[in-house]
Amino acid sequence: MKRVVVFLMTFLLFSSSSFGYSIAKAQVSDFSTNGDLISSWYWIRRSGQYAQWRVKFTRPMAKPIAILCFETLSTNTYNGGPGFNSYLMMTEPYRRRVNFRNDCGCIKVFGIKHYQSGVCYKSHGCITVKIKIGKMGKKGKLISQIESKMKFLNINQKNTGNFSNPLAPSITVRVQYAGGHHTAVKSSSLRVYYLTQ
Repeated sequence: MKRVVVFLMTFLLFSSSSFGYSIAKAQVSDFSTNGDLISSWYWIRRSGQYAQWRVKFTRPMAKPIAILCFETLSTNTYNGGPGFNSYLMMTEPYRRRVNFRNDCGCIKVFGIKHYQSGVCYKSHGCITVKIKIGKMGKKGKLISQIESKMKFLNINQKNTGNFSNPLAPSITVRVQYAGGHHTAVKSSSLRVYYLTQ
């Protein structure tokens, strides 16, 4: 996971037109889910199950780019084995598939098929989103427009927070089950990074 974050942060820094930036970690809070609680993890494994976080960018953004990094657990079925990849569908701030990769080497080396102690279930996935700051809306509410890296989408996200800096928006990140293997999350599963000056 650290290698992925380091690579993505390096990409952000070098893709910028100048080098006066630092990396900031956004404030992630208000976790909610209807997943099945097992050993402090919430398993998203059937239709209708979701997990949701609120993300607040507390410092002014130098570039309208954020990286959402997830640390999860993945398995193939109920009481399934280790070494599997999984995915969830992100539905907020926009619809996009989020893949979680399990890269535990002990599965291949030792040929483990099922291990009760939880070894080799960890998986991770990161996606990049562009955040386009809009203008102040009626009654002083900040309106942000969230766009994917590949394709600009016209999806508005209203922020009702009371910000002193209009360049510090907040968004809701929501993922849900979309079929396939099972994925477990918890409140600390999501980390969000962005560039600030």
